[in-house]
Amino acid sequence: MIDLNNQLLGDEVSSVDLNEALTICEQSSRDGVEEIVITLRMTRSAEDDPSRVQGFEHSLMELRRQLAGSPQINLKLSCGYEWTLSDDLPDRLRDFNGHPTINEGNYLLISLPSLSVPTDYERLIDRICADGYRPIISHPECSRFVRRSHAVINNLTKMGCLIQADALSILGGYTKEIELFTRELLEQGQIHFLASRAGRQNRREASLSSALLCASRIIGRGAAQSLVKENPTAVLANATATEMRGWSNSPAPAFKTALNSRT
Repeated sequence: MIDLNNQLLGDEVSSVDLNEALTICEQSSRDGVEEIVITLRMTRSAEDDPSRVQGFEHSLMELRRQLAGSPQINLKLSCGYEWTLSDDLPDRLRDFNGHPTINEGNYLLISLPSLSVPTDYERLIDRICADGYRPIISHPECSRFVRRSHAVINNLTKMGCLIQADALSILGGYTKEIELFTRELLEQGQIHFLASRAGRQNRREASLSSALLCASRIIGRGAAQSLVKENPTAVLANATATEMRGWSNSPAPAFKTALNSRT
């Protein structure tokens, strides 16, 4: 499995406990995870203080070094950032000094505000796509606004956005409302990735293998497997989704891809 969004280094990068991070990596490896995209939530404070991004990337590099010295943990680590959709997000991305995406490719993790989304969110997504990014909407099921406005997900997917749901959402680790909404999206084929999005507080509960098992009961093993293996693999390879194909026993989508050459 590939965990496309894991926040195991947390937000306070100045106080990262690498021993704890190694423990989380070991737990993930035992859970069946082969690769983790470690992400940093790009809050305003993170953007205003460049040292936070530098500290995050330094901690990630050091964690990779320590993993290389721990042959019992067979795990690859990639880098990513999770951005909150706002009226000025296209400008914030242009001003970012580095690669704001997953694994320096074109796929961009975007989370939605919990209580509302910008009224012109479709225009914003259009601008972001026009700048060459492929948006992955992270845990939209956790947005109360989205749960009350189902058309938002339909609009986003029609615009080419992909959807990542949290392991805890489908496992009932948040609320029953979030669990039922996530399962509904899964049944409708509107989820493309399952990720732990785990932090320090919920790392044990946010089991990707448990989420895979739960999803398998809903949409079948093959379809569920695409959410934690085939589709994340395409993202890490910076592949282009030429079309979405379903499975015979469920509507869950998987990529049919053509590889891009990186510049």
